[in-house]
Amino acid sequence: MAIKIAPQYVSVEDFKTYTGIDLYEELNGGEDPQLFLRDRENEIINYVNLQSWRPITRWIYENKFSPDQVDAFREAILIQAKYVFLNGNVFENNGIDPETGVKFGKNEREEAAISQAAIDKLMVEGIITLKMRTRF
Repeated sequence: MAIKIAPQYVSVEDFKTYTGIDLYEELNGGEDPQLFLRDRENEIINYVNLQSWRPITRWIYENKFSPDQVDAFREAILIQAKYVFLNGNVFENNGIDPETGVKFGKNEREEAAISQAAIDKLMVEGIITLKMRTRF
């Protein structure tokens, strides 16, 4: 099994269109833009899978989400990518605030890791829900 490097749901071009930020220029010499976006996808996928009873990638593959829900999922990934781009990755710095040097507790780190705007987008579209509406 090969390691997936390219993002599956959003592209570098999608990010540039959504934010106006060209990751190839802004991450010059640093992280690969595709890996950056793939990591943001994984953060959102893992968050949804931990918060909801529905495995999101399987439901997308089986067409159990509406096109609007899939679009909201993609937008949540873009929101998360912009959030991490502008604020840094809490997972990578072990929850240490780079400005103050103070380490976040577990709850603060979990709260700061995922963009609240991305969470709101997923909740509004019904992607994150604990209420089971149908069986598979």
